[in-house]
Amino acid sequence: MLPRSRALAPDLLLAGPGTLGDSTRRSGRARSARAGIVALLALVAGIVVTSPVGGQESAPTAPEVRIAARKLEDGRIEFGLQERQGEDGWSAGMLPTRRFFPTAARVDRWLASSPLELTTGEVRIVARKLESGRIEFGLQQHRPDNTWGPRQLPRARFFPTSAPLNSWLFSSSLSLAAPESAAGAVGRFSAVAAGRTHWCALHADGAVTCWGDNNFGRAESPSGRFSAVAVGIEHSCGLETDGTITCWGADNQGQLDAPDGGFSALAVGWRHSCGLRSDSSVSCWGTNNHGQLDAPDGEFTAVSAGGNFSCALRTDGTAVCWGINQHRQSDAPDGRFSTLDSGGWHSCGLLADGTAECWGSPVYGRTNVPGGQFAAVSAGGWHSCGVRTDGTIACWGQNEYRQTSAPEGSFEAIDAGDYSSCGARTDGTIVCWGSDDGRADASDGSFASVAAGVEHSCAVRADGTVACFGGDGSGQTRPPQGTFTAVAVGDHHSCGIRDDRTIACWGLDDSGQTAAPSGHFIAVTAGRAFSCGLRDDGTVACWGSNDSGKTEAPGGTFISITTLGGRTCALRTGGAVTCWGNTTFRHPSSERFTAVDTGGSHACGLRTDGTVACWDHVTAEQVNVTGGQFTAIAAGLRHTCGLRADGTVACWGGNDLGQSDAPRGQFTSISAGYWHTCGVRLSGAIECWGNRPPTPEGVEFAR
Repeated sequence: MLPRSRALAPDLLLAGPGTLGDSTRRSGRARSARAGIVALLALVAGIVVTSPVGGQESAPTAPEVRIAARKLEDGRIEFGLQERQGEDGWSAGMLPTRRFFPTAARVDRWLASSPLELTTGEVRIVARKLESGRIEFGLQQHRPDNTWGPRQLPRARFFPTSAPLNSWLFSSSLSLAAPESAAGAVGRFSAVAAGRTHWCALHADGAVTCWGDNNFGRAESPSGRFSAVAVGIEHSCGLETDGTITCWGADNQGQLDAPDGGFSALAVGWRHSCGLRSDSSVSCWGTNNHGQLDAPDGEFTAVSAGGNFSCALRTDGTAVCWGINQHRQSDAPDGRFSTLDSGGWHSCGLLADGTAECWGSPVYGRTNVPGGQFAAVSAGGWHSCGVRTDGTIACWGQNEYRQTSAPEGSFEAIDAGDYSSCGARTDGTIVCWGSDDGRADASDGSFASVAAGVEHSCAVRADGTVACFGGDGSGQTRPPQGTFTAVAVGDHHSCGIRDDRTIACWGLDDSGQTAAPSGHFIAVTAGRAFSCGLRDDGTVACWGSNDSGKTEAPGGTFISITTLGGRTCALRTGGAVTCWGNTTFRHPSSERFTAVDTGGSHACGLRTDGTVACWDHVTAEQVNVTGGQFTAIAAGLRHTCGLRADGTVACWGGNDLGQSDAPRGQFTSISAGYWHTCGVRLSGAIECWGNRPPTPEGVEFAR
């Protein structure tokens, strides 16, 4: 077992928010005790098992616990738990049977230990590997309804890649909830933050509840008490009541590396964040590709973070901005402001007389402020909103998803996201409007086929025209005129095969992914900033971004091709599977298939007898599938669906957003996107499922 804290010395030092404290920073007495740890530990072989988690945050009460972890010589991370005993002591360490984090763990996949029994009931330690190589730790409590509660994340929770061997590191402490309250408390809300596909709200008691797309853990509900919360594209941050900042979600650009010290305000941009320190200076962290972290010197009263720029208010009320200035979003106007907020490409501020002024990109009229006085203003992706002095809301700018169609009522706070807006009513409830993820909002009409992607989907109508729906930030849902025989969707672009067998692409073209080559094609596929087509002679041609060899198609002839993200798999004329792109991954060498589809970390093939085989990209090992015979398969990011011979659909795998909850009835074809699935009914109508995250109690999403 782990030693009691008196053997480790009471002056345990944490390396600051986001980093586990190192037990080597100790007195000689502690180092001697640590040497005894190794001799006392009984190593029980075991591997951590995958387990989905989610839900709302629990209200923190005693007891307090902390996570301990160390790196072993074989590269695995061993972890355990300690419970506080008194003001200065910790219990003997508790080691779950399954407590080893494997070296080959997938990035961003949460793994869970076996349960541990505490005075408040069972808990388990959860961990995942981030893209940076660090390991993030958290806890879950077992609920009375026999489910596991939300991940509770201590502020210091990251195991560094540079940790020395066999040195125990400790997280900051967590206060666990009593069993009867583990399901989370519901109460009044005081503020709300709207992102692109996830949202967070601040309870009146300081707790935070998040919901929506939880990729990278961006919609986790953190433990603790907060005075403010803000969300970006792939990460979220909260200002704790003690003035420290905690961030969660994606960490590929340092978004979670909030600096030490006390803060009084917080702002989150696309992939960076800024905070107003207690001494009135500004500090920023995250990606700095356009200088958005290079805050000027001086004293400030407010700070905001936009797409790739930041702004702040000086003590005299003047605004200053820094970072990208492509649309003059960093050219702050003259005047004295009391508040300001920054969106994707523009900012809005509240002047001393109560009127609002916006600057930056004028596209969609997002900077055309209506007359009148406001109590608050918010800048979103392509629109803006404000709370008038009478409590009503006015919005302006793009209304493609009805994000400017504000409901009636009296509000005290507002936040404009990319495709939606949310407001906190005076009665403490929250209402949101716009898209709660329009990629699953199917178009009307009769269709022959459908293709589901990341933020959008496209379908070929019965008359050959193409209709697209969902996110349209890069024009990916605006197909050209004409008739098509097939369509494919990538992350932010789409491609289709015209009747004359040529390819046309539309949407984002930052890497040449829409510059299709000439010639005749029989199939097309689209991924993350690249596209591939199957020529009528059976050879494959790819174009666009070639990072990780995505466009380096192998030689030979093929009969079908499929792409998701940065991976492409094709079926050779003999039924063998060949894959390329992104990271190196494996596929079965002996199996022969009639169809193949690739997902985020797996691929599936349809055998000649109609059964399905799925395998892990890293190990090529078989993964569990639903039994029976199928005529078609579709693999998403973490889920798979199959079309049975009778036209019904069966899905398995990840289901956090309902992407595996296939509706009843018969379909003629199916397609799986990252987090949703679509099918064409016998009638030609399209039905999609998934990407409908449940909203917490007290939150309404106006349709």
